[in-house]
Amino acid sequence: MKPFNKAVISVGVAAVCMLSNTAIAQPQIDGVEAQSSAKLYRLKLNCQQNPLALQQYAARGVWFKTQSELEIRGECQGPVTFESDNISIVGDSSVASSIKSTQTDKSAVTAIHSVVNLKNLTIAAPSNVQAFVAKGNSTVTLENITTNSENSDGVFYPFSITDNSTAYVSKQSQAKFRVSGSSAIEFQAENTGVTLNVLDTSFARSTSGSQFSSVEVSGNGYFLADNQSSVALLMIWSKGAVDVDNQSTVGHLMMGGQTLFAAYRESSILKFYEIYGNVVFELEHSTATGWTAVDKPHSIFTGNDAVVNGVLYPSWSWYGQDGQ
Repeated sequence: MKPFNKAVISVGVAAVCMLSNTAIAQPQIDGVEAQSSAKLYRLKLNCQQNPLALQQYAARGVWFKTQSELEIRGECQGPVTFESDNISIVGDSSVASSIKSTQTDKSAVTAIHSVVNLKNLTIAAPSNVQAFVAKGNSTVTLENITTNSENSDGVFYPFSITDNSTAYVSKQSQAKFRVSGSSAIEFQAENTGVTLNVLDTSFARSTSGSQFSSVEVSGNGYFLADNQSSVALLMIWSKGAVDVDNQSTVGHLMMGGQTLFAAYRESSILKFYEIYGNVVFELEHSTATGWTAVDKPHSIFTGNDAVVNGVLYPSWSWYGQDGQ
């Protein structure tokens, strides 16, 4: 790794390049014995002193050959593009920290071919400009990231995961995500009021009881709501598929166009069903309330020990009845 020179130090780094010889945990792989240790570079960037500090360090991404943690303080000027691995950007806990962009032709923060972690930050962007985009086979972790990015004219997704990229998300409130281009997203702990759109053979799952205002799945996309997750409005279109598992819930279900919905292990659909086209609808030890039998001879309705409108249908005896 190239040493930092005086020109670099002048860009607003409060504490420059503190090296730790603490070994970073190595994965345990049969037949391989890890003996080497890695260096962790910690940098503090004072954007109150120099608003361009983060931009200037991101431009030197070739330097980040080992794991690097940048703690930012104040409002850093964007847009910022990361094209390197092993970078963590963390907001200073003692003062409001943010990345603000006024440009209208690109996202405020972009990860390209990168491994990037963002934590405890606000990303500010003009109307109709995305706050964060991951693309080019990137892997990103987003924890407690807020944004003002919006579009009053219709549904707008400030967070975009695309182009074979992967995201891990936690502690997001009222955030809107679009996952496309054979990408994947995992919602971990403490996500509430999330809006999600999954399409283009992409994959999404909720593993720790996240709460969604709405989820839309289409274009061979797939969504798994697991471990007491909840979805207020679920829409499945155009060969999309959704599973809800392990005591998860759906409030309002809309589906059509060769789609699949299945509920497993004490999961439930609470009310309102809108079903169009040819669908597959399955209840496996799960509950449907407010269900009305529909005339869809080319659809499949099936259930094993399903409870429909309070009536238990033992074994595989449910095939669309409404419990009357």
